[in-house]
Amino acid sequence: MLGTCSKGGTHGVTSGMTLVATLALTSISALPTLAFADTVEWDVSAFLDFQHAWTNEATEASPHDDFHVGQLEIDLSAETNRHLSAEAAVAFDQDAEAFVLGAAFVDLHREAGARLVGVTLGQFDVPFGIDRHCYASIDRPLVSTPLAVASTHGCWNDQGITAYVEGERLTLLGFATNGYSVSIGSGDESLDGDPRHAIGGRCEVRILDEMAIGASVAKVSFEGASLLETSFEGASLAETSLEASSAAGEFGETSVAVGAPELPRSLRDANLFGFDLRTTLGPVEFQGEYIRQDFRAEVTNEAATSSRRVGTGSGGYLAVSYAWSQLRFLVRRDLFDADLADSATALNPSDFETRARAASFGVEYRFLEDTPVRCEWRRGDGGLEDSVVLQIATRVG
Repeated sequence: MLGTCSKGGTHGVTSGMTLVATLALTSISALPTLAFADTVEWDVSAFLDFQHAWTNEATEASPHDDFHVGQLEIDLSAETNRHLSAEAAVAFDQDAEAFVLGAAFVDLHREAGARLVGVTLGQFDVPFGIDRHCYASIDRPLVSTPLAVASTHGCWNDQGITAYVEGERLTLLGFATNGYSVSIGSGDESLDGDPRHAIGGRCEVRILDEMAIGASVAKVSFEGASLLETSFEGASLAETSLEASSAAGEFGETSVAVGAPELPRSLRDANLFGFDLRTTLGPVEFQGEYIRQDFRAEVTNEAATSSRRVGTGSGGYLAVSYAWSQLRFLVRRDLFDADLADSATALNPSDFETRARAASFGVEYRFLEDTPVRCEWRRGDGGLEDSVVLQIATRVG
């Protein structure tokens, strides 16, 4: 995951939070006085998927060369009246081997002419990009998550507030949340950041009934966890500064110049930008998304404290599907680049796969309306294993 910051970054955060607050207050002011129903009926539903994966070589990053549960989620939803609804979800976390909270929010809304105005408070999928519409495995056309999504915000689910205005052709959203943690590098040479807060927004324009384009922005601020002092080619972090030299090969050459001492750095924030497009032409659907994430960190030496860019991650995907009867055929091309070659950082570029590429081919058969059977073959490059995954998913309720 990758963002940017300067010494004047606080003003930008304050201004952004003011915009979100203004949008929220505007939305709330348009809401009516609520009259609650005497009884509230909760709708309960659930979905799960079961997979078998084959990889050409089992690795720590791709350990599942066996049968396993993909996702399991139980959802509850209710409408107290036509202006207020609530949703909650618990999902099974494979790593923790326990159920965790996946969502819990209330949505206050009303129709204002041809527009829908509302505010959402709680834990929800953050409205960044268009892949958020298929985070649930039952809704994802292919089994795997696009590289650009997994390598940046990682299917961003967070706690906070979202204010929105939805029109026939234009949708505007603003959000303020807790943010997400990041880690650049690995082991003792990692640069970590714990989230302090995040702000962002999204604009989506429906050009035609079958075509929409959108843009998303977000800024995640971190507490600034320090990079531990480590050894790098015989010199400690406090005794070295790294300067990128002329590019050679995939990573470029890196030289070590002993100069003014640099004290441990602290990660400041991450800036995200995304652009997306989706359209439908009869039985053919196109969906594409580009995401860029930049990081800046504070570096302190004897003279002063400065802010430097320490990495950029960018990539995207293009997916095409064709529906025929109960079958759907899918193709997706993924790419993601992590650029550390010109970063003033003590991280060793050789620890990173800077170029990841994947081509996925899949077929889906709707055995029942809410029970798809899918098969995906993914050809990977840049550290990605080739894999074939067979999945059956079902929804009840």
